[in-house]
Amino acid sequence: MIIDSFSPVLPNTALVASADAFFNVVKNDYLNYRNRGMFLEHPEKCMLVYRLRENDSTFLGLITGLPADQYSTGKIKKHEGTLAASEQQQLQLLVLREAIVKPVLLTYPAVSKIDQKLQEVADTQAPFLYIEDGKSIRHELFEVNQGSEVEEFFKSAFAKTVDSLYIADGHHRCSTLALYNREQKAKGEPEAPLLAALFSSKQVNVQAFHRSIHLPVDLSPLALIAKLSDLCIVTPLREPQLPQERHQMTLLIEDESFSLRWRKEVFSKRESSDDPKDKIALDAGLFNQLIAAPIFGITDVRTDERISYIPGNKGLRGMLDRVQRRTDRVGFMLYGIEAKDLFDIVDAGLIMPPKSTWFEPRLRNGLVVLEV
Repeated sequence: MIIDSFSPVLPNTALVASADAFFNVVKNDYLNYRNRGMFLEHPEKCMLVYRLRENDSTFLGLITGLPADQYSTGKIKKHEGTLAASEQQQLQLLVLREAIVKPVLLTYPAVSKIDQKLQEVADTQAPFLYIEDGKSIRHELFEVNQGSEVEEFFKSAFAKTVDSLYIADGHHRCSTLALYNREQKAKGEPEAPLLAALFSSKQVNVQAFHRSIHLPVDLSPLALIAKLSDLCIVTPLREPQLPQERHQMTLLIEDESFSLRWRKEVFSKRESSDDPKDKIALDAGLFNQLIAAPIFGITDVRTDERISYIPGNKGLRGMLDRVQRRTDRVGFMLYGIEAKDLFDIVDAGLIMPPKSTWFEPRLRNGLVVLEV
């Protein structure tokens, strides 16, 4: 993979009174903030080692620029489809702001020497930008100067050992930049690079998206459990708990909870199918195909307002807050996947089911900006 230094625009921390408020509104107010001096151009091109400390977790990666054509040529691989309406909306924002305000999160199979060098930089340098984001989140940026030995190391290491990068978060931002550059090329203008945060498979946390679904008035809890029993082994739980392994889910309904485990017949039918998509027995795909559509009538899990998604990092409490003591909603908690599962699926040329993964770290709008 080809990576390169870029010209970052960074928050003027002297003017940021509340990091949380700043990051939450900068997506739409970037130009206003820029004109007020709340962002400053970094004097030189560079790469940035980024360390995020959040509660008890630490994530370490590299923020860099990538030639945009690596997306169009398939070197940057996607695992989800994109929506044209969302692309147009983001394209309008990009043109209005004249800036990319959030790096795309990309991952790759871990390379020990790259991980070691990132750790070395973070351990031996003082961060040149440090932001406390609430009580439990700290952002640290370490400069890797253009032309330095460390920059040359990263460029050489990625070129020699990383064949592909995989989109963890930012599919629409990648496709939107491709549209933008197509227009730039047609006008004879230079193309913009892709602003990306690169985290190895050892530095990302892949969790599931849980589901909260509106319970139709003509579908009683008992009738729902009966329908689910045809697909899953249903076991009552003494108290709600997260799924413990793959192919296990937890159902939350009124004040009760049940463990759901797919029956063997579900997999045997798929194994005999000629459709390669059926060979991918991801719980999110099974749920969308066998529960969301036939039981709840939800055929478009991206846009149907009857279903909402709760990121896995919200934990059990986040789900209980959505569905507990509500007779009109039920909750399904799914088990997450490993980064290797993502690599295998994408390398096979397949697309993962919508809303099947929640990747951490989650980058904030406005922490690092690339103006175009």
